[in-house]
Amino acid sequence: MQIKLQNFEGPIELLYNLIDERKLDISQISLANVTDQYLSYIKHFQQIDPKNLAEFLVIAARLILIKSKTLLPTLELTGEESEEMNDLQKKLELYKKLREATKILRNFYRKSSPTFSREFLAFQQTIFLPPKDITKHSLKNHLQNLIVKIPKPISLPEKTLKIVISFEEVIKNLHHRITNAIHKTFSQAIGSTSSKIEIIMHFLALLELVKQKHVIANQNEIFGEISLAKFDSVNKN
Repeated sequence: MQIKLQNFEGPIELLYNLIDERKLDISQISLANVTDQYLSYIKHFQQIDPKNLAEFLVIAARLILIKSKTLLPTLELTGEESEEMNDLQKKLELYKKLREATKILRNFYRKSSPTFSREFLAFQQTIFLPPKDITKHSLKNHLQNLIVKIPKPISLPEKTLKIVISFEEVIKNLHHRITNAIHKTFSQAIGSTSSKIEIIMHFLALLELVKQKHVIANQNEIFGEISLAKFDSVNKN
C-alpha cells in the first residue's frame, strides 16, 4: 500500500489517516500494522516542519515499541513505557471524536446560516412566543418554585468594632499624661482602662518611656502602686 504524500499538521493526524485508510479500529495491533508506513513517510517526505519534527520522532519511537511488543509478547515493559503506549491510543481516539464533530459542524454551517447581518436584525421585532399549553396558573407555579430556590440571606451576628490604637500612639498618650501632671501613678495614667490587653500595652509603653529616659518609675513594694514622674522634673528637684 502506497502512502499519499500530503502535508499533515502533526503526527497524530498522519497516524489517524494511515489507520483510517486501512479501515482499522484504533488499537495497539492496528498501530503496529501501520508502523512501517509511518516510518516510511518520515523518511521520504522532506516537507516536515523542523519545529514539529521532534513530535513525529516521539510518535515513531512509541510505534516501534508497540510493534516490538506485538512481535514479542514476552517483552517486558516498564510502567512508563506501558503508559506511553496507552496514551498514544487515547490521543488517537480523542482525535477521531474531534474529526467526527468537525464534519457535523461543517455540514451544519453549509446547510443553514445561523448568523445575521446587523441591518437585518435592526428591523426584527422582538416577540414573546410562549408554549401553547402554558397558562397563568402554570406561570405562577413556575415563578413560586423559582422563588423558593433563591438562597435566603444569611443573618450574621452583629459585633461591636473596637478602635485599634497602635503601640506608638499608646506611648505618645502615656507620655503626654505624665508630662502634664508632673507626678502621677500608673493607675491614674491609664485611666478607666479595663481591658487586659490595653493594660499590658500601657505597661510596655511605660517600660519604653523609662528606657528612653523620659519617665522615672518607682515601686516601693511588690504589687504596689507605681509612681511616675517626668524625668526632667525629678532632676530639677
